[in-house]
Amino acid sequence: MSDIIFPNIPTNELIPLFQLEFGSSAYAGLPNQVSLIIGQTTNNASDNAPSLIPNTAWAANNWGPRSVIASMAERYLGADPYGQLWGLGVADNGAGAAATGSIVVSGTATAAGTLNLYIAGRYVPVAVNIGDTAGAVMSNAAAAINLYLDSSLVNRYQARIGDKGVKLPLTASASGGPPATTLNLTASHKGTLGNAINIALNYFASQNQEVTPAGLTVVITAMSGGTTDPLTNGFAAALGNTAYDFICMPWATTQALLDFKNLMLDATGRWSWAEQIYGHVWTARTSADNSGSDALSFASGSYADDQHMTCVQCEFSVPSTQWDIAATYMAASAASLRADPALPLQTLYLPSLMAPRRHQEFTFAVKQELLAAGVALMNYAPDRSCSILRAVTTYTINPFGSPDASYRDTETLYTSMAVVRQLKADCLAKFSRAKLASNGYAFGKGKIATPKSIRAQIIASYRGMEKAGLVENVTGFANGLVVQRNSLDATRVDVLFDPNYVSGLRVLANLVQFSLR
Repeated sequence: MSDIIFPNIPTNELIPLFQLEFGSSAYAGLPNQVSLIIGQTTNNASDNAPSLIPNTAWAANNWGPRSVIASMAERYLGADPYGQLWGLGVADNGAGAAATGSIVVSGTATAAGTLNLYIAGRYVPVAVNIGDTAGAVMSNAAAAINLYLDSSLVNRYQARIGDKGVKLPLTASASGGPPATTLNLTASHKGTLGNAINIALNYFASQNQEVTPAGLTVVITAMSGGTTDPLTNGFAAALGNTAYDFICMPWATTQALLDFKNLMLDATGRWSWAEQIYGHVWTARTSADNSGSDALSFASGSYADDQHMTCVQCEFSVPSTQWDIAATYMAASAASLRADPALPLQTLYLPSLMAPRRHQEFTFAVKQELLAAGVALMNYAPDRSCSILRAVTTYTINPFGSPDASYRDTETLYTSMAVVRQLKADCLAKFSRAKLASNGYAFGKGKIATPKSIRAQIIASYRGMEKAGLVENVTGFANGLVVQRNSLDATRVDVLFDPNYVSGLRVLANLVQFSLR
């Protein structure tokens, strides 16, 4: 048996009797999995670095209650209240334009009721009395829109910054006169995000007593005209070397997808051997139609073929904004993936999101095509609540242009993160300060590693991962494991690590073969 190695007590210590020192096994613990949201502010300022978000009220105060990022924070904390959330605020592009839309009301109310407006997936009721003219209704609607305040998710744990919540991402002003009055709507941000702000009337329809009061006619003009988003190529410096395992950004544009793809690259980005930071990007987009053709065209772009990106595709008529969908989808996923990265995300509930109307959902056939093309989707319950259908990545084709399903599901990337981090932690704990020798020699003293001892440690680490439900078939893994000393560098050991990940149960196919007797 070799001698025990003491870091500080010398071997020639002569003073009796009892000497003691503390040491550690140099265990590199697994990191806390942190989330980051990136979005536009309304204070026209960009952050130099992310800030910790304690609650929604702080986000609304810091970035503005009508800001994209404050709304993202509210939706994220509603779905993952115990995760650590950081935010990076981005100013509008000064060269951009804000989207605009309108609501035109004509007539005079002959019955009392409510104008049931849904703006950006949030309910804005406008009271209507008998005899109210279009002008009166629109003045009340403008006030309801501008004064709207969602304080339901202000507090993460307790009130700390007062009762300030999230407002609508647009403002309203009434204009015109009899017989019609126009409510002009202007997005709070410049850029393309404003084009996807949904304006709906009587979303739940007559079965939920949502009808326009008699005597009034309402015509909605969709938001449009928003141009030029903020630049997205400078986030690497702001993020630095800090690990953010969950990164949510709202711009599902060609340039934004390319910039974030470069940020995460296996060769030179956060997944590279040199950085080993890892993480995954989440976003969402609203389709230009409900046929699926626009979504399929988007998915076919080479910029979208990225295993480190999950993009949720929404129907054209979905009331919730794409930034709220992206933040909620990521939050619900983060809460599950932190607990078990290999557990499928399907069926996870997405709080506060609103589904499209039943007749405007993607069909079963279109959903099949979209998942195969690399866009994630939501599922909708009869009560119009939302859940995750399947969280696929945008990766569908390998570098040689051939179809490739190896990175289809987002869970695969988080399982990879968990496996390599565990392997690194175990190896650092065992070999952080060791000498290296070849196999076959008997050493009586010293902390000496050999390819054989390193191999044994890797197999032990893999066995632990198998017990944790991340990998399987430790025997097959051991047979394929290669650990050898580098022939050119005597201080280096090369390892061929070939894990077999546990798969998620995605499809339970049944064939019912019955007979009549």
